[in-house]
Amino acid sequence: NGLVSNRFHRLHIAEPDEDKHYLPSHSLNTTIFSINMAARLGFAMSEILELGYGAVLHDVGMMRVKPEIVNKAQPLTPNEMAEIRMHPSFGLDLIHPIKSLPVTTPIICYQENERLDGSGYPMAKGTAILLTFTRIVTIAASYDAMTRTRPYRAALAPYDAITELLKAVHAGKLDSDCTRALLETLSLFPICSGVELSDGRVGYVLDTQGNNYTRPVIAIEYKNDGQPLDQELILDLQRTENQAIRIVRAIPKYTRRVTGRTMKLPTTKA
Repeated sequence: NGLVSNRFHRLHIAEPDEDKHYLPSHSLNTTIFSINMAARLGFAMSEILELGYGAVLHDVGMMRVKPEIVNKAQPLTPNEMAEIRMHPSFGLDLIHPIKSLPVTTPIICYQENERLDGSGYPMAKGTAILLTFTRIVTIAASYDAMTRTRPYRAALAPYDAITELLKAVHAGKLDSDCTRALLETLSLFPICSGVELSDGRVGYVLDTQGNNYTRPVIAIEYKNDGQPLDQELILDLQRTENQAIRIVRAIPKYTRRVTGRTMKLPTTKA
């Protein structure tokens, strides 16, 4: 329950920096994003916990796909792609003997790669069959996967990954309400992503605030002359005294500095 109730803690666990152990870290991040989205959507605690089982096990079938296929840097052959597309069925085989799981867990595991327009797999079915739980996990898993480095492609910047999800919503592939819940969780500039402010200072997104996607809370690490600060300064862009300050660009592959304790930015500096 602590992971569900402490939003700040659960979001800051989810950082895409464990690519050497992709499957477990991807499953953890997908679960963290999913429970945040469910909370945004007003789900009860019991429903959020039930969703968590499906989220953490959504890709368990990939354990049965040959590592040389999963980690292949070159384009997959038709036979290799067919094996990848078997992983939902492999997942059902793995979790079927576990009788204590919620009844929705195997459904999420099997449906997670489907799309609302019928373009997914393994059944290529659309809106009518997809659980809301599945729609949440699909979006959470897609976002995390896009922001991770894989052998066959570079990671997308968080801002670009959000943009790709919005394109998929527009194309009728992803649920708009669930995507909005992720956007409200992460903002247009997601947690831990680097940004430059209109006054020239640079930092990373520390937290998000409701549905105002462009005005998150920023931890400033660099002055406008490029010099590092001794300590992070916390700036809430939604506060009245900070309305003149805005984000002017996202910074791809931003690396946070190791600093001491954070401190609040004096309002007289805003």
